[in-house]
Amino acid sequence: MGSTYNIVTNLIIFVPLVVIFAVLPFITRKDIVFGINIPAAQWSNDYFRKLRRVYSLLSAGIGAVLMGASVLASVMLGEDLAVVYMQVIIWSAILIYFLLYVFFWIKVKKYKAQASWKISEKRISAADTNVSGGRRALSNAWYLVYPLLIGVTLYSAVKLYGLAPNMIPMRFDLQGNPIVYSQKSMKLIYEVVGMQAFLALLFFGINIVLKMAKKSVDPADPEASSVQSDAFRYRWSIFLFITGLLMLLIFTVVMVSIFVRLPMWAMLYVPMAASAAILVYAVVLAIMTGQSGSRIKIEGKRAESTEIIRDDDAFWKLGMFYYNKEDPAVFVERRFSPGWTTNWARWQSWLIVFGILAMVAVSLYFSF
Repeated sequence: MGSTYNIVTNLIIFVPLVVIFAVLPFITRKDIVFGINIPAAQWSNDYFRKLRRVYSLLSAGIGAVLMGASVLASVMLGEDLAVVYMQVIIWSAILIYFLLYVFFWIKVKKYKAQASWKISEKRISAADTNVSGGRRALSNAWYLVYPLLIGVTLYSAVKLYGLAPNMIPMRFDLQGNPIVYSQKSMKLIYEVVGMQAFLALLFFGINIVLKMAKKSVDPADPEASSVQSDAFRYRWSIFLFITGLLMLLIFTVVMVSIFVRLPMWAMLYVPMAASAAILVYAVVLAIMTGQSGSRIKIEGKRAESTEIIRDDDAFWKLGMFYYNKEDPAVFVERRFSPGWTTNWARWQSWLIVFGILAMVAVSLYFSF
């Protein structure tokens, strides 16, 4: 059972990771190739088609090799060592994918420098953030479900506290046998509920970011691109709310398992199934919407431009990190994947990072 569980865990982690990295070049906006602005009409030229194909094949091959190594380790090594080895491989995969992206970013940058593409004089105001008038994100009222669930978790734990033995099993092997015990205390409850509160605040904050982030509008077709952007944000907002809800429910299951011995399948496979659902949902949504909603079909969309509509490559370091002192926006859309990033020239970006790190540090402090 242990080997099977580890193999399934590896597949749940690596398959979505490999798929999303392999398809990334195909779901970006057509005026961006590997983080570099190009004329949208050039997106399908032979050179860029070859680059995307080669990147996809390399990504899939690298991912398959790393996944195979992780699965092999999970079968041959002990449980604890296999987990450590898998984490090392995951971080190695992320680093390798980053370096692979940088390699292709350099190639596109050189190609653009030698091309004679015209830069359009069309501009659109950054303040024009709601051309379509569409919904950007779920209402914050939806997030009232989070504190309600946390309250139910806390109430249930307090009620079950008296039923728990003095020594509570905290960790189990893959056969369901307890291997680590802890003295019963309210601290266990506060840790789980505190983690739920942290996640609730995090996902609530992300929903606010979706509303605040600067909209990427195509000056050549502002109406259609604005509709796509709003639909893109709204669909990802729903995904994030569901993801947060599932994660809170996982911690509720963890809380109940501290005081009531649940069936082994519930402790192992319920969190696994929830995690798998989240990852599959993310991959499918990314492929269906594309970057900035570029894959969402809009009637009446104009022809692709033969000029570079906006040339802001200088503000994107490695085509990935945005640094623009003249842009008042704190949150902007990414260049190479669906989602949002921060303007590192704004002090608010650093405040957010340090705030999250502080919350994590506090959480870790109370865990020991």
